Amino acid sequence: MFKRFPGLFTQAIGIDLGTANTLVFLKDRGVVLREPSVVAIRTSTRKPIAVGNEAKMMLGRTPGDIQALRPMKDGVIADFEISEHMLRYFIGKVARKSIFSNLTVVVAVPYGITAVERRAVMDSAYRAGADDVITIPEPVASAIGVGLPVEEPMASMIVDIGGGTTEVAVISLGGIVHARSIRVGGDEFDSAVIKYIKNSYNLIIGERTAEEIKIKIGSAYALEQEMTYEVRGRDSAGISVLVTSPSFASLSSELTGLMAGRTSDPLFTNTSVRHSGSTLVFVYKAAAEIGELGDNTKHMRDAVSADALLRTALSVSDYRVAVLGHTRWASVGIISEPNAHPVTGEEIDVEGQQVSVAVLNGDVDNHTELRERHNLRFADPITTDAKVIPAIVDRGRSTGLDTQAAFLNAVTQFEGSVAIGYMTASDPNDMYLALFGSGQGLYIGLAEDRFIVASEPYGTVEETVHFVRLDGETPRKEGDPNSRGQVVRLRVDGAGTVEGITRIAYDGRHVTQHISHFATASRAMPIALTLHLNVAYRKPHMPNGSTYRDLATAPFGATVRPCLHIRRPSVVQQISQARDDATSRIPCVAYQLAVSLHVAGGQIP
Repeated sequence: MFKRFPGLFTQAIGIDLGTANTLVFLKDRGVVLREPSVVAIRTSTRKPIAVGNEAKMMLGRTPGDIQALRPMKDGVIADFEISEHMLRYFIGKVARKSIFSNLTVVVAVPYGITAVERRAVMDSAYRAGADDVITIPEPVASAIGVGLPVEEPMASMIVDIGGGTTEVAVISLGGIVHARSIRVGGDEFDSAVIKYIKNSYNLIIGERTAEEIKIKIGSAYALEQEMTYEVRGRDSAGISVLVTSPSFASLSSELTGLMAGRTSDPLFTNTSVRHSGSTLVFVYKAAAEIGELGDNTKHMRDAVSADALLRTALSVSDYRVAVLGHTRWASVGIISEPNAHPVTGEEIDVEGQQVSVAVLNGDVDNHTELRERHNLRFADPITTDAKVIPAIVDRGRSTGLDTQAAFLNAVTQFEGSVAIGYMTASDPNDMYLALFGSGQGLYIGLAEDRFIVASEPYGTVEETVHFVRLDGETPRKEGDPNSRGQVVRLRVDGAGTVEGITRIAYDGRHVTQHISHFATASRAMPIALTLHLNVAYRKPHMPNGSTYRDLATAPFGATVRPCLHIRRPSVVQQISQARDDATSRIPCVAYQLAVSLHVAGGQIP
């Protein structure tokens, strides 16, 4: 009955539901609301605690139990429930409903979206309180908004660049004659800025800073005068040193005394120590605000130099050393020592846990869901997505799975493009790698008595011209997406040989390999570097303490040639990248290098 009097009883509002921002328009008043499409929720309940401007302030700054989300992706709804909360909040700020009023909502949607995506937008608006919902293509809405003569028998072209989509359309007589929509927009510009600063300056900035840079000095055309913008960010670095010796099965009173106060830190921060069986696991981390490149690694070097426990552990007559390191920052979690890689799989209130360490390049997109599914409870304030990797692997090992099976079981649960490295204190002779998706790279090179692993082929050519590229994207079985991704086990007893590499697809199929599968590259290729992890092995009959002295006095470089290698135990070993005398080498495996540690005339990343 009331709908017969639309002028009296109907409220009409227009909503531009964008990936980055949402705008609300009221007749005769114009745009009355312009806020970010961001919702902050409490992860335990998924209940919203902030929306819009307030939620955007929390991006990248939330504690472990709060998450700031963008419910829109590429211009369409990616999270139905959170989008409903956001719409209800925005509508409630500008419209007041009563039993005598009818609320009509006109929503602009990307051109060419599917019927399912359109239905999701309409359902969200209905559930948010709308009585009638009308959708209109964004190009048409944009053209009307800027005053183009869309009703005239003439062509008008509009280019609409949003946060998640860019749309180009030709409009005539009130309709779209031709249009194209691509799911690339302003958010990609922000991501490019973040990636450039990370790769060029070894510095991590957040989405808000990247957007500021884009707005302040970004230009579609070359500027006559170059503009500058001062940027401050944070970075992190960390290494774990695993020292294994039969004598550590029963620790001496000297070692026990030096370990006092260092084994109970649940955050696994700088100088923490773990003891498992015959292995001692040390960690050195830094996550300070960047002043100059190399500051974080300098802090770690100072910590190594001052560590009497490490010196004592390396003075025994029979030991082996493994090093797993990581530089530069992953994008998930507040940048801090607890979140810096390597991380352990330790959970709170769990007895008899295994000791393992892992590093990550890329993002585990579903890490929050995995924490809930497996009831993983980590110490606050650990929020990094890398933490789920060793935790889920160790959960599998505790059920009786061998390490390879547990690692495969874990990585196949992860969503997102990732490259992963994992080691366990109970078996430091093997290293496990995983590659999934097209966003990361992994190359394994064969050299004399060693493997060389890098994110690009030019990372291998300084040590060998023979390498194989892992493929984390192409299904091993045509038409079966579950066969995408690869897991690799590198064995020190077969280092430098095809036989020392075990490769399996994510569906468990073994990937056959032969020396003929390895490509040959030129040593003249340019060198570039990114994130890294590495492991090194040391034979027991080397001069006692030499590894400690090398670690303690080693300078760090901000840029080095990428190289990862493992030597067989039959070779007298010493941590090194340089081609020094063969009797002073130690094997190491590394992955994607950025900062190097020089040891005994050589380097490890």
